[in-house]
Amino acid sequence: MSMASAGMAGKIYPRSAKGRWRNVKTALVWTITIALLALPLIRWPRAGSSDQAVLFDFAQARAYVFWLEFLPQDLFLLVLVLIAAALTLFLTNTLVGRIWCGFACPQTVWTDIFMYVERKLEGEPGERAKRLAKGGLGLAPLLKHAIWLAIASATGLAIIGYFTDAPTLWQGMFTGTAGPVATVFVLIFTALTYLLAGFARQKVCTHMCPWPRFQAAMLDAHSLSVAYRVDRGEPRGKGVRRDVAAEAPKGDCVDCGLCVAVCPMGIDIREGLQLDCIGCGLCADACDGVMEKVERHRGLIGFYSEAELSPQPVPKPKLRFRAFAYRAILLLVAAMLCVMLVGRETFSLAISPERNTQFVRLSDGSIRNLYTMRITERGAQEGDLSVVVDGLDHAHVLVSRDGVSGDNGNRIAASGAGHNGSYRLAVDVAPDQLAAGRSTIVIKLTDADRNLLAATESYFWAPEGVRP
Repeated sequence: MSMASAGMAGKIYPRSAKGRWRNVKTALVWTITIALLALPLIRWPRAGSSDQAVLFDFAQARAYVFWLEFLPQDLFLLVLVLIAAALTLFLTNTLVGRIWCGFACPQTVWTDIFMYVERKLEGEPGERAKRLAKGGLGLAPLLKHAIWLAIASATGLAIIGYFTDAPTLWQGMFTGTAGPVATVFVLIFTALTYLLAGFARQKVCTHMCPWPRFQAAMLDAHSLSVAYRVDRGEPRGKGVRRDVAAEAPKGDCVDCGLCVAVCPMGIDIREGLQLDCIGCGLCADACDGVMEKVERHRGLIGFYSEAELSPQPVPKPKLRFRAFAYRAILLLVAAMLCVMLVGRETFSLAISPERNTQFVRLSDGSIRNLYTMRITERGAQEGDLSVVVDGLDHAHVLVSRDGVSGDNGNRIAASGAGHNGSYRLAVDVAPDQLAAGRSTIVIKLTDADRNLLAATESYFWAPEGVRP
């Protein structure tokens, strides 16, 4: 068992690797990093709302993702998105093992960036050891930590930039005018990035992350994972060509140790599938390079299933139930998500009757009920809206905002934030038009063309014996 597998490894300094899996990994590192940093800075014009393409605005209780706008009542959509993400992860794990951990997990991505900086400044592990033996690394460690802090700071700014206006945040952090809350959270995420990617590294995967503990339960005999071909590699020999090694049959493994040297987790894949293996494929790249040099077939280490490596034939089932179940549920959740996204209403209307008193008798004898009305609008529709009450004959409706009644009657004029906000709604009815006690009414919101935008049910209270 390797030291990493036993949980005793210190800080690991892996060698760089070249090959197809390294190329895929590098492409994903660039894609994920650029996306994280750039998305908060992209502008997306919206009438009366923030122009940031991706923004989770807790202060306004809204979230924006390009052309989509989400409100608190859309919380179930978030639940569906999280379920879909979990199912995608489960399905991926069932099919190709821990490929998420090896290629796209933020911990893996940022650790890979930090180790790249470290190798460029301090050298490969062998060169680094020689420099240390000769008297040290000079200014390389200082420069390394400065670059690490710069990357961590950019990461902290980018993450918090998803929750506030990103350009304003960046400017405020550099000029010292950012608010204390934003500053504290930027510093927290900066410190976490610096410590986890620079120092904790593989310990996050082995000790802090729960995923390795239960992902093994999702594998079956046909799930792909990084594996060593024992049938080809054993018994191990040294790096000699086949034409000079006929007298002593050996396996293809030349016991060079490169598969261990390039592993970011510090494990030996030849010891079998291990909990610490993140499925990055770098050991396969290193081994393929050696196989080419000694004129042997590539693929001694690669992505294989248990069935492929079994000495006895393992029939492949026509239907892999676990993978089928994940696909079916994922399609169902995706369909629900699409239907709910398409069917969302542009306006929502919430009505709360005044709690202090059920009704007020005016000087002309009319009965007034007061309500708090909250309008939530996606986007910012131009033009006035009107409030109409059904269920009462000849009801007079008066809408006011911020304590100012104005002279618009039942009309609501658009402001900079559209029609969003809380209003005070007064409904007056002549006593000869009322029934005593409680009457059910429907309060409707319409546009200038009298198209119904939203409606909600409430009650109108009148005193007993109100009719003459």
